[in-house]
Amino acid sequence: MPSSALAQAFYISPQFSRLQVETKDYRLHPVLGGISSTRWDAYERFAKRNSLLVDRLSDLEELPLAVKLNRRPQESPLDRLPESLGIRVKAETNAKLRQRGLISGDRRNNQLIGSRRDDILFGRSGDDILIGGSGDDLLSGGAGADLFLFRYSERVDSIFSDTITDFRPDQGDRILIEGASHFVGSKGFTGRPGEVQAITWMVDLIPGQEGNLQPWMIQGVSLAIDDDGDQRADGFVEIPGLTSVEADWLGIS
Repeated sequence: MPSSALAQAFYISPQFSRLQVETKDYRLHPVLGGISSTRWDAYERFAKRNSLLVDRLSDLEELPLAVKLNRRPQESPLDRLPESLGIRVKAETNAKLRQRGLISGDRRNNQLIGSRRDDILFGRSGDDILIGGSGDDLLSGGAGADLFLFRYSERVDSIFSDTITDFRPDQGDRILIEGASHFVGSKGFTGRPGEVQAITWMVDLIPGQEGNLQPWMIQGVSLAIDDDGDQRADGFVEIPGLTSVEADWLGIS
């Protein structure tokens, strides 16, 4: 079986948890290796529901640690299947990674905190709080009204660049950037401490077509954070798939 962060994320996903394995074969699956079945489409449903997450995980090697929160640990034989990928099941509601890894919540309202390294936080259902910590983290809130919290202390010693793969303001998702007090939109930094700028990025345009910008050409938004007012970014939050940002989504004016 190939070891990858994508395989770890799939085995932790609700699509896998709900799977009822009726018949198995051992044809080589491009992601799951020898774990395949003639009756399931669980991986396809996982990939469709989490397309941006899958895209970002596709080239990542297996992480040293993967944690799945579950109200009843080992409630199903399926929970014991991926032990070779280093997945641990814990009955906690909230959890913090002590080393680089992947952590997944459950249907409860979870608080997930990353380590000081590059982590993956997967909220699943519930109104979750995701705190990436230091490092360049990959955050997926899942269903529910999730809060993505970026703490000021984690931008002091280094510039981080976190990515939110499924920010959904229509379902109540919000971003809280500690220390941020002014949203300047697409304008440049003005020199006030605590400014947040929204930078849109888009597909490459054919020369001469710059004036023919269509909404589908916009690929995402980067939030740049200037903590000290020196007009240089101290941190970034990447939000692929978003075309604009409203100040209300950030809780600042």
